[in-house]
Amino acid sequence: MTGTMLQIDGRDHWVRMEGSGPVVVLEPSIGDVGFTWGLVQPEVGEFATVITHDRPGLGQSSTVPGLRDVGTMAAELRKALAAVSLSPPYLLVGHSSASLTVRAFAHLHPEEVAGLVLVDGAHEDQIDRFPHEFDPRPMLAALTANLRGLAGSIRGGETVAPLAPVPKSFPEPLARHYRDATAPTSGRLEAAASEYEALEASQDQVRALVASPIRQIPLIALRHGVAQPVVGIADEVNQRYEQTWQLLQTELAARSNRGEVRVADGAGHLIHHDRPDLVVTAIHDLIS
Repeated sequence: MTGTMLQIDGRDHWVRMEGSGPVVVLEPSIGDVGFTWGLVQPEVGEFATVITHDRPGLGQSSTVPGLRDVGTMAAELRKALAAVSLSPPYLLVGHSSASLTVRAFAHLHPEEVAGLVLVDGAHEDQIDRFPHEFDPRPMLAALTANLRGLAGSIRGGETVAPLAPVPKSFPEPLARHYRDATAPTSGRLEAAASEYEALEASQDQVRALVASPIRQIPLIALRHGVAQPVVGIADEVNQRYEQTWQLLQTELAARSNRGEVRVADGAGHLIHHDRPDLVVTAIHDLIS
């Protein structure tokens, strides 16, 4: 479970790498850390070189000032891959909002990308296309404000309870590593807030990049098989929300001439925790 601390632009950047062969990159979602892939990485390491990391400000990596949008995060990821001397092409795997990052990477550097696996991936138009009764913008604004408020509390000497529950599927010592890497600190909370704050800018960036096609890059959109209802809205609205999500997954797969949608039976949004085997299979199939 140990990783390596790189020095990139004079700052600590934690990565964890194992295996040999084709290079697979596992990118965590907003505010999450490399250990979130702890059930997937060892299995992929049996047939590939697999790497994940803690983005700046999160986990064990140093904070970097500035906007935490996908353009910035894709550039940071590329620097980290170069720092460990991993040459392209890469198979990029992104969960949820991280699908925006790996897609931005693919649009910017298509010659460096061998394939994409989007694990219940975010679509750049989803906020505008969700049912009008459910507008996530106020929720995102409140979440960002809460994270910054908690960061201020920690700086003031208060103790803050963990915000990220350890997945029930995680055995020890993975659970311990995840708990330590996500324990609230002011820096980690500020970094997560910055990523949420930049989400709409990130979606705008990806929307602008879609004009540069990635149609020859193989792509699997692995979507949840268990509906994820939003608390506090009517059942009928939740049904339309789920239908929209499924449609957006189909659209993501169609961005490639070699794209497909797969349904993760028995898994919610955290497919890599609920059904890591399906993520591993998707990666293996693209490599094959």
